[in-house]
Amino acid sequence: LLDKNFGYSQGYNLALDRLRDKYEYYVLLNSDVLVTGGWDERMIQWLDSRPDVAAAQPKMLSHQRTPYFDYSGAGGGFLDSLGYPFCRGRFFNRV
Repeated sequence: LLDKNFGYSQGYNLALDRLRDKYEYYVLLNSDVLVTGGWDERMIQWLDSRPDVAAAQPKMLSHQRTPYFDYSGAGGGFLDSLGYPFCRGRFFNRV
């Protein structure tokens, strides 16, 4: 455990640094995420079969509109032809 709240990203970084030499895989899963049964075993099998892959991210579906992707952090919502998420609207209009 950490001795104080370091915030979202620094907390994750410090925790992962402590686990680095103990585990092969890490899962960053927030408490507001709904997952399907066996997702972790399937992910491990997939990663084990592809030693050239260093990280994986799921497609995040909207809880309110399940056929649609979520706009988590204004980074999702749509997928381009290569499968990368992007957001039309406020994010790309300003950056």
